[in-house]
Amino acid sequence: MLTISPTLYTKLYQDIVDFRNAFQLPVNEPEKFSLADDELHNKLYLEETIELSEADTQVSRVDALVDSAYVIMGRLVRLVHLGHRNLAVARASEPARIFALETVWNVCKTSFKEDTFVKCWDNIHASNLSKVCKTEQERDDTLRKYKKLKIPTLVEEVKGLYVVKGAKDATIADKHYPKGKVLKNAHYKAADLVPLV
Repeated sequence: MLTISPTLYTKLYQDIVDFRNAFQLPVNEPEKFSLADDELHNKLYLEETIELSEADTQVSRVDALVDSAYVIMGRLVRLVHLGHRNLAVARASEPARIFALETVWNVCKTSFKEDTFVKCWDNIHASNLSKVCKTEQERDDTLRKYKKLKIPTLVEEVKGLYVVKGAKDATIADKHYPKGKVLKNAHYKAADLVPLV
């Protein structure tokens, strides 16, 4: 099996730290670890696995694979090695989680080149960062969007920005929104992988 390079691992790790910091999600805070955190990551990973199984185009497969890697890295940064940016340390302390990441990585490698993976990762990362509401108007538009969908929300203000999350598990039209998931800003910029794949 091909292994992920330390350079790529460090890049993915730092991007996830940036995401988690932008949304005031814990990084390197083991005292804040909870069963709810674990359940949320499990639900997010299941969501991506289902998307992969239902993908009917190369673009949707790539999107699901890269999103899966994003969720696994989020779990590694938050729940497992809690601050270890070094791949060797992470591999030694939590080999099963690194195995999961490298399994997704190997599926990616059979589907497209590493530079394509990185370009798609960067595009999805930028899209994920656009979930934060930068103004009160964006916050209010986003709250209206989810109220109309009947999805309960909660808002956290973070350094003058607003993060809208699911307040409890909800399923609308076969789409599941787990409690605690960062919800998309009404003005969210979706990833555009078509030119990259």
